[in-house]
Amino acid sequence: MSGHPTPYVRKTCVDPNNGKDVTRDAQLPSWCSEVYQKIHYYGDNMDDFLDAVVPSPTPCTLPDPDVSISKEFVPVKGQEKKSYEPLMKIFEGLVSDFPDDKKLSFYNAHDQPLSFPFPEFANRHHVAKPDIMVSFPGETLPSRIKRPDWSQFSMVVEAKDTMQQDPFYDLDDPSFYKAKTLVQLAISARSLMIAHGFLATFAFGVYGDIVRIGRFDHACAVASPPLNLKTAAGLKGIRDFFWRFSHPWSSGPRAVVGCDSTIRKLTDSDIGWLRRRLGAEASDLLHGIDLQKHARRVEVWDEEGSTSRAFIAFKPIEFTARLFSRSTMVWLGIEDTRGADGMDDGEDGEDGEDGDVQLCVIKEAWRQLPRTPEKVFYERLKQTIPEDEWVGIPHMVCGGDLGLLEAKHYEAASKSSGGQTEWPAGFESDTSIAYRNGVQGNLPRPFHQTYTWRLTRGPRSKPQERSHVRFVVDVVGRPLSRFRRSKELALAMRDALVGHSLAMKYGGILHRDISSGNILIVERAASGSSSKGVVHDFDYSSMLLKPPKIVRLPRKAKATEPDSGELHPLELSDEYENIMELKERTGTYYFIAIELIDPEAPAIPHDTHHDLESFFWVLLWIVLRHTDHSHPDGREACSKVFKFGSDTDALSGKNNWLCRQYALKISGNKPLSDLLEGFRNLVKRARPYHANLQVIPLTYEAVIKIFDEALARPDWPENDPAIPFTPREIPANSVHEGAFKRPSRLVQASKRTASHATEVVSGAPTGSTTLASNISERSKRQKTSHRTTGSTPAASSSRVPSHTSRRSGKTPASNATSGRTKASGGRRGAEASASSSRNASSTPHS
Repeated sequence: MSGHPTPYVRKTCVDPNNGKDVTRDAQLPSWCSEVYQKIHYYGDNMDDFLDAVVPSPTPCTLPDPDVSISKEFVPVKGQEKKSYEPLMKIFEGLVSDFPDDKKLSFYNAHDQPLSFPFPEFANRHHVAKPDIMVSFPGETLPSRIKRPDWSQFSMVVEAKDTMQQDPFYDLDDPSFYKAKTLVQLAISARSLMIAHGFLATFAFGVYGDIVRIGRFDHACAVASPPLNLKTAAGLKGIRDFFWRFSHPWSSGPRAVVGCDSTIRKLTDSDIGWLRRRLGAEASDLLHGIDLQKHARRVEVWDEEGSTSRAFIAFKPIEFTARLFSRSTMVWLGIEDTRGADGMDDGEDGEDGEDGDVQLCVIKEAWRQLPRTPEKVFYERLKQTIPEDEWVGIPHMVCGGDLGLLEAKHYEAASKSSGGQTEWPAGFESDTSIAYRNGVQGNLPRPFHQTYTWRLTRGPRSKPQERSHVRFVVDVVGRPLSRFRRSKELALAMRDALVGHSLAMKYGGILHRDISSGNILIVERAASGSSSKGVVHDFDYSSMLLKPPKIVRLPRKAKATEPDSGELHPLELSDEYENIMELKERTGTYYFIAIELIDPEAPAIPHDTHHDLESFFWVLLWIVLRHTDHSHPDGREACSKVFKFGSDTDALSGKNNWLCRQYALKISGNKPLSDLLEGFRNLVKRARPYHANLQVIPLTYEAVIKIFDEALARPDWPENDPAIPFTPREIPANSVHEGAFKRPSRLVQASKRTASHATEVVSGAPTGSTTLASNISERSKRQKTSHRTTGSTPAASSSRVPSHTSRRSGKTPASNATSGRTKASGGRRGAEASASSSRNASSTPHS
């Protein structure tokens, strides 16, 4: 996005400080902000929608459905739950003639909340409450499942009792209830994609007699035209969707449209091989993991070898559980050294011995197309950092951009007249399968790279698309929150700081996203590595077009600080390829430097001292959460310092900490106490709190020095592992239910007229239009994270400047639809007229 900086967008809290942060009401405004302007319509008829987003090689030749199957379905306002069983009967009737191995079944789940797909991270997210769940093709769901979870389902259905609750209808309706309904679908789509590794997923919305089908990926969502359950055309459209969904181009167990053919669940043979390969370490490494539900075998494209390599990802390490985002997933795994399909139980690597198995970390993410691929940063680091100085950064083993690869071959195949394009061996996708089967014209679009923005908004929207990246690094690590000794924590952060400085000094790379999740304690280093900790995840990094010129100094000379003539200050460098990206506010919200969240400060470039300050906030975060310290608020101290959502509150919390009168004491741990206090003083002196004190900029040399001095001390405790942190539970009735019930609390109340009511029931608009109204003007301002609904700036101490006003800022320009009109096609056809005659007396939901 060079030249076009975008404001920081408020997102869902992924690492809550207390139980209240996890509640639906607490996360709803952030979800609304996340889906804002990312919901589109496509096509004036269902056939166009299906052809564009539900590709299938197998046409449906079944006769049209009998309209009588929906006669018992009579939705009644206020009696939503009574519609679930009749609705399921309609769906079951539509798929009754499908082949047995393609038939779908349906499950009434309305009274069984589903937790986040991976139990290790469930305490960060509130439960979902879908109404109806859909099986995978050929699988029959029982009438009652004792403990349902996302691994059992392929799709979700949310049902509302009236047509007026259709969130995809009136784009100028700011009704809070419609925004809430849309978020329900988005949360379920997110959970399905994480649980199965889907590239895209589908969610049904039923509103009275009207059905909408939403297709979600990691860039945006596309909604179908309205389908009426009481008409032949509507039922046929739904049946044809089910047919296509269960007849994808890819094959194999649980194949559906949107699945990733480069991953699969583990078989019993896989699990047996994995346990044998891990040997004596299997019991520890696999403890508490349901391998059949949560592990997977993945293909990683090796660009250097122009082939794919298989890995078994068996333990999730970290997730970014957002929908329209990078959606980063980090796994612990090993390479699958069996045959290409992973089904060979030969002698290769049958038994592992202690220390014999090379563990690795597998990472997947969805890169925004204008951003430099992370692989490029690792290549620069490998080319520029001398191996004898390499500390604090992992090496990349293999990997590549699957979306870029698929898109390149799709474009070549689309232009090829004689079928001369060769697809890379070992790489399977819907597009490659179709091409190999001789399809020349209507190839399925790439799924590893999103295309829905361009589909609905045209080629100028390409920067909004995302590409699927998967790669492997050689360092296996633990989160900082799981340190076994506090000295181990300090060692890991010290080496990560050195790695950060080497990336700047030799590679000209600025990380820009220092967080507790992006620094790891090295569990098992690669051969020859001395790193105790690493900084990783260069997704948001920036780098010079050319590496800085470095003069190698004698080994005894200290050169921890980059050559200021080459690299500092960054904002003045005219060599930056993406200099305007530096003006974006990036980073994990809790750890962003004070200067970058100050509501009254002008927009400034992200520089090295901002990352160094983020290291301090990471250390403080870990100490407040995972040690026995002297703060009077105990386990609640972290939530008092680190505020989420409001820049003013976040600024006040951090400023108050820097200017507090007393140093924090960690019980029985003077080295860590002194390290934390020394680091606090460095950060404080770098801020202009006192006119008579000289500002001393943060430097690598100063920060690494205080770590070295602390680590040299002999009085570190021997047995002080991290204290587990669990967000404090709160009584269910302590969350104010009305906080987000009244539309005025999030959005202005909708004022609908009787004439509009007639328009609503007579049909819904279609065409390519962006949902831009479910968030009010107030919610739009939340996108810049300057203010949160109902928040009050926290009082500042007498020494801290008060920041109570909000700097003016521009919201991103909306898509070129400000002059949009309702497409007439939304009221065409028999289904619209049937709906109108049946519901003309209905009143709209306000």
